[in-house]
Amino acid sequence: MEKVSRQTIHWSIEEWVFSKDERDAISKTLAATAGPESVKEFTSHLQLICDIKRRFFDHPSSREIFEKRGQILKDCKAALKHLRKIERGRTVITGPINLETCGTGHPQTDHEVDFILSTFQAAWATVGPLQNFVKILEEYHKENGPVIGRKPADSDNFVKRIAEIYQKHIGAPTGYKDGPFFEIVRISLAAVGPAIEDPSRAIRRALKLVVKK
Repeated sequence: MEKVSRQTIHWSIEEWVFSKDERDAISKTLAATAGPESVKEFTSHLQLICDIKRRFFDHPSSREIFEKRGQILKDCKAALKHLRKIERGRTVITGPINLETCGTGHPQTDHEVDFILSTFQAAWATVGPLQNFVKILEEYHKENGPVIGRKPADSDNFVKRIAEIYQKHIGAPTGYKDGPFFEIVRISLAAVGPAIEDPSRAIRRALKLVVKK
């Protein structure tokens, strides 16, 4: 794997590319299957797909996402509860009480007056939007629980996308373990992360969705 830094006026984009060994392996695998231009075009598209896959390789599991979302929802509800109390004057967030001013109905200092007014106004302005956010998040959270059971083969459609561009630029992909498509999938998976020993399940699923009968 190689990394190329591309500078622009406004930001820097890190572009991932195949290493020379990876490009050579792809070219060698497809040499007897397609012409140089087709292989070049295919490799360019494959590199983009691998780059996207690589960026999301460390994406958390559905269980981790569910638990994190649940914690955010819990924290937001707690914050909303506190804000409502502040808005309604039902919680004390200043002090301590000075006996000289106790019973006068006035805070001790001008600073406290400003603080109380500011927090009240901020709480009043925040409750509505936060309540709406909690409602949206809670509805989504209830409808989208963690995936139960074995993770489906090629759940992110990585191999499916490879099969689509292979079919477009090289020819109909096959699932033979000694075939060029199988080897291209191996190379791609090894390039983006820990290689899968046997991608057969992912390939079978991809071919069912892509290859035209």
